[in-house]
Amino acid sequence: MKKFFNTLSRRDLLNDTMDLLKMFGVKPFKRFSQNFIVDPDAIKIFLENISESDIVLEIGAGLGTLTKFIASKAKKVTAIEIDYRLIPILNMVLEEYNNVEIINMDFLKLKPINIDKIVSNIPYNISSLIIEKIVKEYKFSKAILGLQKEFGLRMAAEP
Repeated sequence: MKKFFNTLSRRDLLNDTMDLLKMFGVKPFKRFSQNFIVDPDAIKIFLENISESDIVLEIGAGLGTLTKFIASKAKKVTAIEIDYRLIPILNMVLEEYNNVEIINMDFLKLKPINIDKIVSNIPYNISSLIIEKIVKEYKFSKAILGLQKEFGLRMAAEP
């Protein structure tokens, strides 16, 4: 069976994403603001902030693109994914990693767990709710979050 997401090549990431979606007959749900990361530079930024001793929570694991690269570097990854259709894809993509726990549920309903870092290419439609939850309920050393540009600018704006 083909291995997916083995290189940080934009073309390979895009092709693997398209192949998996087609193979499993999945189309992104608009209601979940699903977008799948295919930018190697963005993945590298996430990875720069992960060390081999980190216990990482990933919110919105998607197809496992980012999860796989994090799992190859971190001590443990808890990958949360709300879309049940993506769980078989995650299981296949991440089958070689025994340091990944996949949880199929809404992050907003998850009880806090012990972690060092939070990683997410945040679903844009619930960015505010996710950030509020992690700030209020989690203890962590760093959160590495991919945000929609307009949302990030609003967060960084003067009051």
